[in-house]
Amino acid sequence: GDYVSDGTNFVYNTGSYNDNLGGFNGAWLKLQVPSKIRLSHFDIYPRNSSVNPQATQPLDMSIVGSNVDGDWTTLQTFTNMTQSMNGNHATYTINATTGYKYFGFVITKTNSSTVQIGEIKLYAHEEGDSSLDTALKSVYNVPGTQQLEVYYDAKGLATMPSTVTDLSPNSNGGSVTGATLDTTDGIESFKFDGLDDSISATSIGNSVGDWTHSSSFWFKFDVVETVHFYSIGPNAVSGQNITALYYDAVSNFLQTSVSGGVYTRCENVTLLSNNWYQLTTVKRTNAQDSIYLNGNELPVTVYANTGLQMSLPANTSLNIGTRPDQSSVAFFDGSIANFRLFSKALNA
Repeated sequence: GDYVSDGTNFVYNTGSYNDNLGGFNGAWLKLQVPSKIRLSHFDIYPRNSSVNPQATQPLDMSIVGSNVDGDWTTLQTFTNMTQSMNGNHATYTINATTGYKYFGFVITKTNSSTVQIGEIKLYAHEEGDSSLDTALKSVYNVPGTQQLEVYYDAKGLATMPSTVTDLSPNSNGGSVTGATLDTTDGIESFKFDGLDDSISATSIGNSVGDWTHSSSFWFKFDVVETVHFYSIGPNAVSGQNITALYYDAVSNFLQTSVSGGVYTRCENVTLLSNNWYQLTTVKRTNAQDSIYLNGNELPVTVYANTGLQMSLPANTSLNIGTRPDQSSVAFFDGSIANFRLFSKALNA
């Protein structure tokens, strides 16, 4: 195999193979990202095995970075790495101060003559932004604060307030109806009961008309059902004065919509209960929207454009966990964390 026994573990077989990246001998995985990122940390998952998933995992690994697909810089070397079981992962900190477009993961020692990795998730700061974005897979993706209109976060709250403080530079506090605090899976979040809970702001500082904006938040269903995650607009429909983010649990699609029949739909999206998901949407002026789930842009399967533009009133309302008319069939049943609303199109 690629690796030979040294009496205790297995090291790279340089007698038969000559794989080398960044000055390190070993089988390697190289990743390219669209723009420079400063790698904060990464998670590594084993390839699922019915026998022993630990048998083929890396023991020693070096991580290198580059902006030219060469002239590599060593970011970190890890030894005696954690050997995870199926479905689990280990996290390794990098905290790079320089941004790179190319990353190499060179495996120098293993448990056996072969090595296997199920998945690697990168977490990083995009160059030129203070945000924490995920390069490949998203588990706790947190955009920055530029052009941030609303920001609600349960982190650090000991009790649920009657009004959630807006952590953006604005003062768009959210009035609480029934929602409580939740710390499931160690994620501090707002919990909605699916019956009548919501968090609402009466004036969010949006511009009038076809307002370009983005949303980003984490959610977990307790019960998967057809819901509105949030809506923007007054509580009575008049033309194209309301926009919303919607999930249809019967037909399995996510959809951004404007009252009056304009919508962007992503079909074949199956969401499960008791699983955390990261959801980002980008609403553009008179154009097809974008929906990102766990950092991946979903393919748009239906774009219904009737030629009508969104006509939001200025400084309108935001309702989280329901739609503007507070219909009983539309309340969200689960938890939402780190909700952010931007007056710009995010580059997710």
